[in-house]
Order: sequence, then C-alpha cells, then structure tokens
Amino acid sequence: MRPLAALLAAGLLLADAASAQAQSVGPTAQPAPNSPQRRAIMDALRPRIEAVLDRPVEFVVSRVAVRDGWALVIAEPQRPGGGRIDGRRYFARDWDNMDGLTVTAILRYRAGR
Repeated sequence: MRPLAALLAAGLLLADAASAQAQSVGPTAQPAPNSPQRRAIMDALRPRIEAVLDRPVEFVVSRVAVRDGWALVIAEPQRPGGGRIDGRRYFARDWDNMDGLTVTAILRYRAGR
C-alpha cells in the first residue's frame, strides 16, 4: 500500500501546483470594437483569410478575447460593405460538410506583432 499512498500524494501535489498556476493567469479581456488592439488583431488575421477567399475581406466579429498574449477570434468574413462571399466557389468539394465560412482563430502576440 505504501507505493499507492506515495503515488496518491504525488498526484495531489501535482494537482495543487496545476491549480495554483491556473489561478495565476490573468483575466480575459474583450477589446472594444474599433480599439487599436482589436484592429491589430483583425489586421493580423486578415492576410491569411484573404489568401484563401481573395481580397478584400472584412469581418463581422462574434467574439474577440485576449489573455496573456493570446487572442481568440470568432468571425464571419464578408466583402467590404456587407457583400456576401460564396463559399462554394472556394470550397466546392467540402461545402456540403461545412457550416459556413465562420473563422475561428487563435493568435499569439510575440516580437511586437
């Protein structure tokens, strides 16, 4: 039974350490629409999406959340002024298995960008 007790004790110590580390992470911020931070995040994402859907693209943002140098974005791409993008044109083979053009992205801020 001693090896089992030692294993359980080690597991509890690891769980305590993981819990303490999780608690030290800062709160999630949601940058305001048109704020410099939100514009920078969307501008970082835009070239990747335009590489697939052609230019120009703007987004209808459902969510932008920022925490400890990371950003989560959930958005719908569209043409400027609200123009619809025909997903079948870009994803013809897979379109029937897709639920639209929703973009879900995780970006990391590093080296000043």
